[in-house]
Amino acid sequence: MTEAYYYDVTNWPIGNPFEDVGQVINSMIEDIKKKQNNRDLNEGGKPGAVIYLPPADYHLKTQVLIDISFLKIMGSGHGFTSSSIRFNVPEEDVPNLHELWPGGSRILVDLETTLDAPEIEGAAFVVKRDGDPRISSVEFNNFCIDGLHFIDDGKGEPNVENTYVNGKTGIYVASAQDSFLISDMGLVYLEHGVTIYNADALTIHNNFIAECGNCIELRGWGQASKVTNNLMGPALKVIPSMLNTLRNS
Repeated sequence: MTEAYYYDVTNWPIGNPFEDVGQVINSMIEDIKKKQNNRDLNEGGKPGAVIYLPPADYHLKTQVLIDISFLKIMGSGHGFTSSSIRFNVPEEDVPNLHELWPGGSRILVDLETTLDAPEIEGAAFVVKRDGDPRISSVEFNNFCIDGLHFIDDGKGEPNVENTYVNGKTGIYVASAQDSFLISDMGLVYLEHGVTIYNADALTIHNNFIAECGNCIELRGWGQASKVTNNLMGPALKVIPSMLNTLRNS
């Protein structure tokens, strides 16, 4: 193996990252799997890759499926800013705002969602792989995932942007995994910021995960994991089986 696996979404022949970065990233993952198809080449063979998002706005209309280990998706700016302030400021003050939207390396989640659809369908990034060994060492670093808008939940909220529901999830890890890292991210206006099942050696560190219905949900069994130094609101939801792990980490 002589190739270095560094991918830039703005320099890739398949798809348009500004119209649908999900299609672009999925095609990159397929390319990695096609080229890294030897399980044992010089005591290696599958080193994984880095996918880079330069600062820009990238619409995501196709869900990203990650089913390889050792993949890092990274940007150059978490881009978090308060969408709640923007949506609740008096209309006469909007023209005086310096910015209207989050920035940095920003993914705009444009998936079509409904409130009665399975959670996984509304996730921007899904991590899932069956078999052994568990998928390992997937990293999300330094970019923004923006759910854009909340929707009417039928409960009479006068401003639908304050319902905290839209069926969207930023990162959804559906299968058991090892040594995942989510750091320096910005996640905003998602019904579920990060949802992870069956985590081992998970690190969620130094993120802005706020203005989400639920910020972090650790589900199923888990061990040796830590959630540290994050700015979160309005809610942190951790299942009871994880509390002792978090207290002792």
